Amino acid sequence: MSAGTKDFRMVEDYFFMTGGEIMDGLKRMMSRVKEGLVVFHQDNKGLGTVEILLITIVLVGLVVLFKAQIVGLVTSLAESMAEEARSV
Repeated sequence: MSAGTKDFRMVEDYFFMTGGEIMDGLKRMMSRVKEGLVVFHQDNKGLGTVEILLITIVLVGLVVLFKAQIVGLVTSLAESMAEEARSV
């Protein structure tokens, strides 16, 4: 039996499955998916490192994006603090 014939036979078998066989297959498949998700959820090694890296990347991006506004804000705060200090 050639590979193409084998593939066709597998597809043909699915057409003649009963409702119970289909449900059993779906239950087995969902069980495997659930087991995989549980294992994936429990395996969180290195998750903290990835989170910190992503947060750092976002913060650096925001600083680069709003550099002019941040410099202006800090300069204005420094000037107002200097004026307040002179008046005391």
